[in-house]
Amino acid sequence: GLARRGAQAAARALARARGELADPRPWFEAPLRFRHSLALPAPELHAEALLFAARRLFASLAAWLDARHAAIDRFRLRFGHGSRAPP
Repeated sequence: GLARRGAQAAARALARARGELADPRPWFEAPLRFRHSLALPAPELHAEALLFAARRLFASLAAWLDARHAAIDRFRLRFGHGSRAPP
C-alpha cells in the first residue's frame, strides 16, 4: 500500500488514527483547579445581566468538568464591585 510507494508518514498517520500505532502526542490534562472570572463592561443593577454572565461561567465550568471527567458537589460564585473585587 502506501508504505511501498514511499508515503510512510501517511501510512503511520493512518495507523495511529485506526489505533494500530501509539499516538506520540501527550494527553491534554485540564488544570486541577477551576478559577475563572468575568469582568462586566459597566456596573450592572439588573439580575438578568448577572445571570447572563453567570451562565457563561457555568458553561466554562461544565467544559472543564467534562475535560477532567469530574463532578462537583459544591461551588462558590463570587461577585465583586469596582476596586473591591473578590480575591
